[in-house]
Amino acid sequence: MSNIWEGMRQSAAADNSPSAPEVNVRLIGMKLGAAFTILIAILIGIGSLGLSRMDQINAHLEEVLGRHGAKLQLAREALMYSNRNSRITLEIFLLDDKHLIDPLLATRAENTQKISALVEKIKSQCSSTDECQLLAAVEDARAPYVASYLRALHVLIDEKRPEAARAIMVQETTPALYKYHDAWSKFLQFQMERMDKAANESRTHYRHTRDLVVLLIILAVIAAVAIAFSATLKMTEEAWTRILAEQEVRVLNAELEQRVAERTQELVHSNQQLTAEVAERRFAEGRLRLQAAALEAAANSIVITDVTGKILWVNTAFTRLTGYSAADAVGQNPRLLRSGKHDSSFYACLWETITSGNVWQGEVTNRRKDGSLYREEMTITPVRAQSGEITHFVAIKQDITARKALAEALLHVQEKYRAMVEDAIVGPAKT
Repeated sequence: MSNIWEGMRQSAAADNSPSAPEVNVRLIGMKLGAAFTILIAILIGIGSLGLSRMDQINAHLEEVLGRHGAKLQLAREALMYSNRNSRITLEIFLLDDKHLIDPLLATRAENTQKISALVEKIKSQCSSTDECQLLAAVEDARAPYVASYLRALHVLIDEKRPEAARAIMVQETTPALYKYHDAWSKFLQFQMERMDKAANESRTHYRHTRDLVVLLIILAVIAAVAIAFSATLKMTEEAWTRILAEQEVRVLNAELEQRVAERTQELVHSNQQLTAEVAERRFAEGRLRLQAAALEAAANSIVITDVTGKILWVNTAFTRLTGYSAADAVGQNPRLLRSGKHDSSFYACLWETITSGNVWQGEVTNRRKDGSLYREEMTITPVRAQSGEITHFVAIKQDITARKALAEALLHVQEKYRAMVEDAIVGPAKT
């Protein structure tokens, strides 16, 4: 520790040497360099922002043009097939040979299916209410047009009435065709307007982005001037502050060395106390391990529960007595041993005794895991915390099944012997 503070004193002495002004100049240069580095980073950020914004505008324009252009192309393709069907219909009216008409009818039906498929494809791509309405108008105009020229073809081919068919074409089909194509034209016009609108919006966004970048550059120049002025002023203040601080450091070094010495003594004392506490804790842990081993090796069955009666620990004697392993018992309630030989009042009295802080002693008939009954003497002792609150219950159990059976057998023999004696005495008196 003394070596560290000696190095600090040498450093402070070096600052007071003639080379200290050079150090201050280097510090000022470094801070000015950092300030202008920040300014350059701001300019790069402005440029990146402008480029990013322009890329976003381009991406949006390409997305809009691509979306509406695709629908425009599909609409034009549908119109192409519709025009082909119109020409096919005129050709059918000019032909009389059925062998020539049938291929034209097949081609017209195929074109009709293609138009329907294109309309469905356009419908799946519609993204606005106006588009959906215009496409619905196309479908509404197409239905009467298709129905009219199909009826005209039926009259011409099936009914062999060319004049009536031509009348239908002139009076119904042609006006319906005009309406149908007009609906398509409106849809095409809508797509072209949306594309023009997107292009105009992109030009506007480009102009706004350019103005924003110019404004940010102007602000960056102003910031550069402000940084230069502020940095120069700040460096001057820091130079004076450094001189004053060095004087204070020399005064504080002496006080700090004294405090370090005092603190070192405190740490030595604390270390001694900690060493003693560690030794004491190791002794306590060894004693706890010894106690745990003694409980585990005890001949009597021992059960430890929490204050709610949930089993927390059992020893090996418990397993030998009940057939339940520790894994079976831990987490369960001691009621899993109930044999049904005692009524609820018996257990209520037991529970009331131990929860009131008293020790309960008595005999209990319980049931093993295999279903066999056994009798045990049990002592339940409440365990209290330092605050006096009951935290656990410890039950010590001793199997008295054999002892009770022997006592009952002796009692039975005594009663039998007594009866024989009484019979022997009473018999001669009657004679």
